[in-house]
Amino acid sequence: MANSTPKQVFGKKNVPNKSYPDEKPLVDIQIVGRPGKKCGPADVKRLTHLVNTIAENSPFGRAVLEDAAKAGYTLTMEKQKDTCGFCEAGSAMIVLNPSMDDGLLVATLAHESRHAQQFIRGATAEYGCYDVRGEVMHNRALEADAETAAAATCHEIRVNSGNAAPWNSFAEDSVDIAEGFMNAAPDPESPVTDKMLQGAFEGWYKDVDMMEAYEADITDVMQEMMEDEDFAPYDEKLKSSDVVNLFCHNAAGKCYWADRPDVLENADKLSIAPETRDVAEEYFAKREKLTGEKPDPSLNTLKVRGSENDPATKEAGKTQQGMRDRKINPVTARIVASLAARRR
Repeated sequence: MANSTPKQVFGKKNVPNKSYPDEKPLVDIQIVGRPGKKCGPADVKRLTHLVNTIAENSPFGRAVLEDAAKAGYTLTMEKQKDTCGFCEAGSAMIVLNPSMDDGLLVATLAHESRHAQQFIRGATAEYGCYDVRGEVMHNRALEADAETAAAATCHEIRVNSGNAAPWNSFAEDSVDIAEGFMNAAPDPESPVTDKMLQGAFEGWYKDVDMMEAYEADITDVMQEMMEDEDFAPYDEKLKSSDVVNLFCHNAAGKCYWADRPDVLENADKLSIAPETRDVAEEYFAKREKLTGEKPDPSLNTLKVRGSENDPATKEAGKTQQGMRDRKINPVTARIVASLAARRR
Protein backbone atom coordinates (compact mmCIF):
# COMPACT_ATOMS: atom_id res chain seq x y z
CA MET A 1 0.00 0.00 0.00
CA ALA A 2 1.31 3.45 -0.84
CA ASN A 3 0.49 7.04 -0.04
CA SER A 4 -2.71 6.75 1.93
CA THR A 5 -4.80 9.84 2.54
CA PRO A 6 -5.37 10.99 6.13
CA LYS A 7 -8.60 11.16 7.98
CA GLN A 8 -9.31 14.35 9.91
CA VAL A 9 -7.75 13.08 13.09
CA PHE A 10 -9.09 15.89 15.23
CA GLY A 11 -12.12 16.70 13.10
CA LYS A 12 -15.54 15.15 12.95
CA LYS A 13 -16.27 11.77 11.52
CA ASN A 14 -19.48 12.03 9.57
CA VAL A 15 -20.99 8.74 8.45
CA PRO A 16 -23.58 9.71 5.84
CA ASN A 17 -27.18 8.86 6.63
CA LYS A 18 -28.71 9.51 3.24
CA SER A 19 -29.64 7.72 0.08
CA TYR A 20 -27.98 8.21 -3.28
CA PRO A 21 -29.68 8.19 -6.67
CA ASP A 22 -29.44 5.41 -9.19
CA GLU A 23 -27.04 6.74 -11.79
CA LYS A 24 -24.37 5.50 -14.11
CA PRO A 25 -20.77 6.57 -13.52
CA LEU A 26 -19.68 9.25 -15.99
CA VAL A 27 -16.21 7.73 -15.93
CA ASP A 28 -16.03 4.05 -16.79
CA ILE A 29 -14.20 2.95 -13.66
CA GLN A 30 -15.11 -0.46 -12.28
CA ILE A 31 -16.55 -0.49 -8.75
CA VAL A 32 -15.74 -3.77 -7.00
CA GLY A 33 -15.40 -5.43 -3.61
CA ARG A 34 -12.08 -6.08 -1.92
CA PRO A 35 -10.87 -9.69 -2.15
CA GLY A 36 -13.16 -11.75 0.06
CA LYS A 37 -15.45 -8.78 0.72
CA LYS A 38 -18.49 -7.30 -0.94
CA CYS A 39 -19.15 -3.77 -2.12
CA GLY A 40 -22.88 -3.54 -1.44
CA PRO A 41 -25.47 -1.68 -3.50
CA ALA A 42 -25.42 1.33 -1.16
CA ASP A 43 -21.64 1.62 -1.46
CA VAL A 44 -21.86 1.32 -5.24
CA LYS A 45 -24.39 4.17 -5.37
CA ARG A 46 -22.26 6.31 -3.10
CA LEU A 47 -19.05 5.68 -5.02
CA THR A 48 -20.84 6.46 -8.27
CA HIS A 49 -22.02 9.73 -6.73
CA LEU A 50 -18.46 10.64 -5.73
CA VAL A 51 -17.13 9.81 -9.20
CA ASN A 52 -19.85 11.88 -10.85
CA THR A 53 -19.31 14.83 -8.51
CA ILE A 54 -15.79 15.04 -9.91
CA ALA A 55 -16.61 14.11 -13.51
CA GLU A 56 -19.45 16.63 -13.85
CA ASN A 57 -17.69 19.58 -12.29
CA SER A 58 -13.90 19.23 -12.56
CA PRO A 59 -12.13 18.86 -15.92
CA PHE A 60 -8.88 18.36 -14.02
CA GLY A 61 -10.26 15.62 -11.78
CA ARG A 62 -12.13 13.94 -14.61
CA ALA A 63 -8.96 13.63 -16.69
CA VAL A 64 -7.19 11.99 -13.75
CA LEU A 65 -10.06 9.56 -13.12
CA GLU A 66 -10.26 8.65 -16.80
CA ASP A 67 -6.57 7.77 -16.90
CA ALA A 68 -6.96 5.55 -13.84
CA ALA A 69 -10.00 3.84 -15.36
CA LYS A 70 -8.31 3.24 -18.70
CA ALA A 71 -5.36 1.64 -16.91
CA GLY A 72 -7.68 -0.82 -15.16
CA TYR A 73 -7.76 0.70 -11.69
CA THR A 74 -10.84 -0.30 -9.71
CA LEU A 75 -12.65 1.54 -6.94
CA THR A 76 -14.05 0.19 -3.68
CA MET A 77 -14.86 1.04 -0.07
CA GLU A 78 -13.41 -0.48 3.07
CA LYS A 79 -13.51 0.75 6.66
CA GLN A 80 -10.09 1.91 7.84
CA LYS A 81 -8.83 2.96 11.24
CA ASP A 82 -6.43 5.76 10.39
CA THR A 83 -6.98 6.92 6.82
CA CYS A 84 -9.56 8.19 4.38
CA GLY A 85 -8.25 6.01 1.59
CA PHE A 86 -5.25 4.62 -0.24
CA CYS A 87 -4.03 3.57 -3.67
CA GLU A 88 -2.46 0.14 -4.25
CA ALA A 89 -0.28 0.11 -7.35
CA GLY A 90 0.21 -3.67 -7.27
CA SER A 91 -3.49 -4.53 -7.28
CA ALA A 92 -4.49 -1.41 -9.26
CA MET A 93 -7.08 -0.50 -6.65
CA ILE A 94 -8.29 2.75 -5.07
CA VAL A 95 -9.92 2.23 -1.68
CA LEU A 96 -12.02 4.80 0.21
CA ASN A 97 -13.16 4.76 3.83
CA PRO A 98 -16.99 4.85 4.03
CA SER A 99 -16.85 6.35 7.54
CA MET A 100 -15.79 9.74 6.18
CA ASP A 101 -18.12 12.43 4.83
CA ASP A 102 -18.64 12.99 1.12
CA GLY A 103 -16.68 16.24 0.94
CA LEU A 104 -13.59 14.63 2.38
CA LEU A 105 -13.96 11.55 0.19
CA VAL A 106 -14.21 13.62 -3.00
CA ALA A 107 -10.86 15.19 -2.10
CA THR A 108 -9.51 11.74 -1.22
CA LEU A 109 -10.67 10.23 -4.51
CA ALA A 110 -8.94 13.02 -6.42
CA HIS A 111 -5.74 12.51 -4.39
CA GLU A 112 -5.63 8.73 -4.69
CA SER A 113 -6.59 8.75 -8.39
CA ARG A 114 -3.66 11.07 -8.94
CA HIS A 115 -1.37 8.50 -7.33
CA ALA A 116 -2.76 5.94 -9.77
CA GLN A 117 -2.02 8.32 -12.63
CA GLN A 118 1.52 8.88 -11.33
CA PHE A 119 2.17 5.14 -11.31
CA ILE A 120 0.68 4.82 -14.79
CA ARG A 121 3.13 7.45 -16.02
CA GLY A 122 6.13 5.64 -14.58
CA ALA A 123 6.47 6.66 -10.95
CA THR A 124 7.35 3.80 -8.61
CA ALA A 125 5.77 2.60 -5.38
CA GLU A 126 8.93 0.66 -4.55
CA TYR A 127 11.79 1.69 -2.26
CA GLY A 128 15.52 1.33 -2.72
CA CYS A 129 15.72 1.97 -6.47
CA TYR A 130 16.98 5.54 -6.46
CA ASP A 131 19.89 6.84 -4.42
CA VAL A 132 18.85 8.50 -1.14
CA ARG A 133 18.74 11.94 -2.71
CA GLY A 134 16.52 10.68 -5.51
CA GLU A 135 14.33 8.72 -3.10
CA VAL A 136 13.70 11.79 -0.96
CA MET A 137 12.97 13.87 -4.05
CA HIS A 138 10.66 11.31 -5.64
CA ASN A 139 8.64 10.41 -2.52
CA ARG A 140 7.97 13.99 -1.53
CA ALA A 141 7.04 15.06 -5.05
CA LEU A 142 4.56 12.18 -5.32
CA GLU A 143 2.65 13.48 -2.34
CA ALA A 144 2.99 17.18 -3.17
CA ASP A 145 1.61 16.53 -6.65
CA ALA A 146 -1.28 14.37 -5.38
CA GLU A 147 -2.29 17.13 -2.98
CA THR A 148 -1.98 19.63 -5.83
CA ALA A 149 -4.37 17.55 -7.93
CA ALA A 150 -6.83 17.38 -5.04
CA ALA A 151 -6.68 21.16 -4.63
CA ALA A 152 -7.37 21.73 -8.33
CA THR A 153 -10.26 19.26 -8.35
CA CYS A 154 -11.95 20.61 -5.23
CA HIS A 155 -11.54 24.20 -6.44
CA GLU A 156 -13.17 23.42 -9.78
CA ILE A 157 -16.08 21.66 -8.07
CA ARG A 158 -16.68 24.70 -5.87
CA VAL A 159 -16.47 27.16 -8.77
CA ASN A 160 -18.47 25.13 -11.29
CA SER A 161 -21.21 23.72 -9.04
CA GLY A 162 -21.29 25.83 -5.89
CA ASN A 163 -20.55 22.72 -3.81
CA ALA A 164 -17.90 23.98 -1.37
CA ALA A 165 -17.79 20.87 0.84
CA PRO A 166 -14.83 19.16 -0.91
CA TRP A 167 -12.80 22.38 -0.93
CA ASN A 168 -13.60 23.15 2.71
CA SER A 169 -12.58 19.64 3.78
CA PHE A 170 -9.38 19.84 1.77
CA ALA A 171 -8.48 23.33 3.03
CA GLU A 172 -9.04 22.28 6.64
CA ASP A 173 -6.65 19.35 6.32
CA SER A 174 -4.07 20.97 4.01
CA VAL A 175 -3.82 24.58 5.13
CA ASP A 176 -0.53 25.60 3.50
CA ILE A 177 -1.36 23.84 0.25
CA ALA A 178 -4.78 25.46 -0.03
CA GLU A 179 -3.31 28.87 0.80
CA GLY A 180 -0.55 28.47 -1.77
CA PHE A 181 -3.09 27.49 -4.42
CA MET A 182 -5.45 30.41 -3.74
CA ASN A 183 -2.69 32.99 -3.26
CA ALA A 184 -1.59 32.28 -6.84
CA ALA A 185 -5.14 32.61 -8.21
CA PRO A 186 -6.01 35.84 -10.07
CA ASP A 187 -9.36 35.75 -8.24
CA PRO A 188 -11.29 33.23 -6.10
CA GLU A 189 -13.29 31.96 -9.09
CA SER A 190 -10.33 31.69 -11.46
CA PRO A 191 -9.86 28.69 -13.74
CA VAL A 192 -6.92 26.54 -12.64
CA THR A 193 -3.59 27.86 -13.89
CA ASP A 194 -0.09 26.43 -13.75
CA LYS A 195 0.82 29.12 -11.21
CA MET A 196 -1.98 27.92 -8.93
CA LEU A 197 -0.74 24.34 -9.25
CA GLN A 198 2.77 25.51 -8.47
CA GLY A 199 1.52 27.40 -5.41
CA ALA A 200 -0.17 24.29 -4.04
CA PHE A 201 2.88 22.13 -4.72
CA GLU A 202 5.21 24.58 -2.96
CA GLY A 203 2.79 24.75 -0.03
CA TRP A 204 3.32 21.06 0.68
CA TYR A 205 7.00 21.68 1.49
CA LYS A 206 6.19 24.30 4.14
CA ASP A 207 5.23 21.63 6.66
CA VAL A 208 8.47 20.17 8.03
CA ASP A 209 6.57 17.64 10.15
CA MET A 210 5.07 16.24 6.97
CA MET A 211 8.45 16.02 5.24
CA GLU A 212 9.86 14.19 8.25
CA ALA A 213 6.96 11.76 8.12
CA TYR A 214 8.02 10.77 4.62
CA GLU A 215 11.61 10.41 5.80
CA ALA A 216 10.33 7.99 8.44
CA ASP A 217 8.78 6.01 5.61
CA ILE A 218 12.16 5.68 3.91
CA THR A 219 14.11 4.82 7.07
CA ASP A 220 11.51 2.30 8.19
CA VAL A 221 12.14 0.37 4.97
CA MET A 222 15.89 0.57 5.59
CA GLN A 223 15.46 -0.81 9.09
CA GLU A 224 13.36 -3.69 7.80
CA MET A 225 16.03 -4.52 5.21
CA MET A 226 18.74 -4.45 7.86
CA GLU A 227 16.77 -6.89 9.99
CA ASP A 228 16.30 -9.21 7.02
CA GLU A 229 19.84 -8.65 5.70
CA ASP A 230 18.24 -8.14 2.30
CA PHE A 231 19.63 -4.93 0.82
CA ALA A 232 18.46 -2.69 -2.02
CA PRO A 233 20.84 -0.93 -4.43
CA TYR A 234 19.95 2.74 -3.81
CA ASP A 235 21.95 3.69 -6.87
CA GLU A 236 19.76 5.10 -9.65
CA LYS A 237 20.20 8.84 -10.20
CA LEU A 238 17.21 11.16 -10.45
CA LYS A 239 16.94 14.81 -11.45
CA SER A 240 14.19 17.30 -10.74
CA SER A 241 13.35 17.53 -14.44
CA ASP A 242 12.91 13.74 -14.54
CA VAL A 243 10.32 13.91 -11.77
CA VAL A 244 8.28 16.92 -12.82
CA ASN A 245 8.17 15.89 -16.46
CA LEU A 246 7.07 12.40 -15.46
CA PHE A 247 3.96 13.23 -13.47
CA CYS A 248 3.56 16.92 -12.52
CA HIS A 249 1.02 17.57 -15.27
CA ASN A 250 -1.93 19.92 -15.67
CA ALA A 251 -5.32 18.85 -17.06
CA ALA A 252 -3.99 19.17 -20.62
CA GLY A 253 -1.16 16.75 -19.84
CA LYS A 254 1.53 19.44 -19.92
CA CYS A 255 4.14 19.83 -17.17
CA TYR A 256 3.07 22.65 -14.86
CA TRP A 257 6.73 23.14 -13.90
CA ALA A 258 7.86 23.64 -17.51
CA ASP A 259 9.18 27.09 -16.60
CA ARG A 260 11.11 25.72 -13.59
CA PRO A 261 12.04 22.09 -14.22
CA ASP A 262 14.79 22.33 -11.59
CA VAL A 263 12.30 23.25 -8.82
CA LEU A 264 13.22 20.19 -6.75
CA GLU A 265 16.97 20.90 -6.87
CA ASN A 266 16.67 22.83 -3.64
CA ALA A 267 18.53 22.23 -0.38
CA ASP A 268 15.49 22.76 1.84
CA LYS A 269 13.22 20.54 -0.26
CA LEU A 270 15.86 17.81 -0.01
CA SER A 271 16.78 18.36 3.63
CA ILE A 272 16.66 15.50 6.10
CA ALA A 273 16.54 15.14 9.88
CA PRO A 274 19.60 13.95 11.83
CA GLU A 275 17.73 10.73 12.68
CA THR A 276 17.21 10.05 8.98
CA ARG A 277 20.90 10.50 8.27
CA ASP A 278 21.83 8.23 11.18
CA VAL A 279 19.61 5.36 10.03
CA ALA A 280 20.84 5.68 6.45
CA GLU A 281 24.48 5.66 7.56
CA GLU A 282 23.82 2.56 9.67
CA TYR A 283 22.13 0.88 6.70
CA PHE A 284 24.97 1.55 4.28
CA ALA A 285 27.62 0.54 6.83
CA LYS A 286 25.89 -2.78 7.41
CA ARG A 287 25.35 -3.31 3.70
CA GLU A 288 29.04 -2.66 3.00
CA LYS A 289 30.13 -5.03 5.76
CA LEU A 290 27.95 -7.87 4.47
CA THR A 291 28.12 -7.31 0.71
CA GLY A 292 31.17 -5.11 0.07
CA GLU A 293 28.97 -2.55 -1.71
CA LYS A 294 30.09 1.02 -1.03
CA PRO A 295 27.73 3.49 0.68
CA ASP A 296 25.57 5.81 -1.40
CA PRO A 297 27.52 9.09 -1.76
CA SER A 298 24.34 11.13 -2.34
CA LEU A 299 23.50 10.90 1.36
CA ASN A 300 26.33 13.30 2.19
CA THR A 301 25.01 15.89 -0.28
CA LEU A 302 21.76 16.38 1.65
CA LYS A 303 21.31 19.23 4.09
CA VAL A 304 20.71 17.98 7.64
CA ARG A 305 18.10 19.97 9.52
CA GLY A 306 18.66 20.86 13.14
CA SER A 307 21.84 22.91 12.98
CA GLU A 308 21.79 25.87 15.34
CA ASN A 309 23.24 27.96 12.53
CA ASP A 310 20.51 26.99 10.09
CA PRO A 311 18.02 29.87 9.85
CA ALA A 312 15.63 27.71 7.83
CA THR A 313 15.48 25.21 10.69
CA LYS A 314 14.69 27.96 13.20
CA GLU A 315 11.93 29.32 10.98
CA ALA A 316 10.57 25.82 10.42
CA GLY A 317 10.37 25.34 14.17
CA LYS A 318 8.22 28.47 14.45
CA THR A 319 5.99 27.24 11.65
CA GLN A 320 5.57 23.84 13.25
CA GLN A 321 4.59 25.40 16.58
CA GLY A 322 2.03 27.56 14.80
CA MET A 323 0.58 24.49 13.13
CA ARG A 324 0.34 22.66 16.43
CA ASP A 325 -1.41 25.60 18.08
CA ARG A 326 -3.98 25.80 15.30
CA LYS A 327 -4.41 22.09 14.59
CA ILE A 328 -2.02 19.18 14.37
CA ASN A 329 -1.68 18.49 10.67
CA PRO A 330 -3.16 15.01 10.14
CA VAL A 331 -1.06 14.20 7.11
CA THR A 332 1.39 12.41 9.38
CA ALA A 333 -1.36 9.89 10.13
CA ARG A 334 -1.29 8.59 6.58
CA ILE A 335 2.38 7.69 6.89
CA VAL A 336 1.91 5.93 10.21
CA ALA A 337 -0.94 3.92 8.70
CA SER A 338 1.06 3.14 5.58
CA LEU A 339 3.99 1.85 7.59
CA ALA A 340 1.73 -0.28 9.77
CA ALA A 341 0.09 -1.76 6.70
CA ARG A 342 3.42 -2.63 5.11
CA ARG A 343 4.51 -4.46 8.26
CA ARG A 344 1.38 -6.64 8.21
